[in-house]
Amino acid sequence: FNPTINSESTEKELIKTPGVLKKLKELASTGFSPSSLENYLKNPQEFYYKNLLNIFDKEEKGAISPRIIGLIFHDSLERLYKPFVNKKIKIDKILLSLSKVNEIVKECFLKNDIKDFKKGKNAIVFEIIKNSISTLINNDINDLKKGNTIKIIDLEKKMDCTLKFKEIDFSVKLKGVVDRIDERNGKVRIIDYKTGLINPSEVLVKSFSSCFVLTHLKSMQLLCYSLMYLKNNSSCNELEAGLISMRELKKGLIKFGLKVSSKEIEYIIDQKKIDIFEQKLKELILEIMDPTIPFKTPK
Repeated sequence: FNPTINSESTEKELIKTPGVLKKLKELASTGFSPSSLENYLKNPQEFYYKNLLNIFDKEEKGAISPRIIGLIFHDSLERLYKPFVNKKIKIDKILLSLSKVNEIVKECFLKNDIKDFKKGKNAIVFEIIKNSISTLINNDINDLKKGNTIKIIDLEKKMDCTLKFKEIDFSVKLKGVVDRIDERNGKVRIIDYKTGLINPSEVLVKSFSSCFVLTHLKSMQLLCYSLMYLKNNSSCNELEAGLISMRELKKGLIKFGLKVSSKEIEYIIDQKKIDIFEQKLKELILEIMDPTIPFKTPK
């Protein structure tokens, strides 16, 4: 017996019905976040289910999910650095914060309803978060000891801005939450904390079109935050933006950079660069809103 095997295409399309177009318009009104745009670029159908229908995967029971780990990490840092908002960090004051790490992380575990963190995997996660935060604070202490100045402008800052399109008859909002905005030696920095590993090449691009390629989506996120900050702060003409990896804290701030040649990288993000990025961002959003372009499975 020789069975006949038929090869079927696994590619599917979800057309944009009037109901879907209405949902897209609602999303445009409430705001596209960098993570929602990343979802679309990675998998348009996942964007459809998660960002339009609000259908999410269930979290595994009995284990601390990556999302909860991220929440505890961010919440702990915010509480430890909150006393320095709108102030320059002083070494003696931040040393006091360093001594409170264990206490603050413990409180954040309890806040997220995780009471058993003294044994098993939860104990390991507790120590990792605690040690990571201590290392991050020590990085700032060492930077200050070298004579540099750091002023915290804001933490977990909610931002948004309106993008106007001549192609559509309604405005589109861009929104996001920036983990940390500071000023180092007078230069504004947008800082995003990541719990995963970061390859520096992910935030180094040859052109602004590259920001929308799967291997460089973190640069797209950073430029979205930079765009919102510059639109909301007219007194700021340029800034730097980068990532800090919880797993590779010794690398410090991994900065976004534009490769202008094989040897030269520009780290400063000014209004001219943001204008180019904004145009590319608008092209992406118009594609998402286009009723003739279905949500396809990624190739």
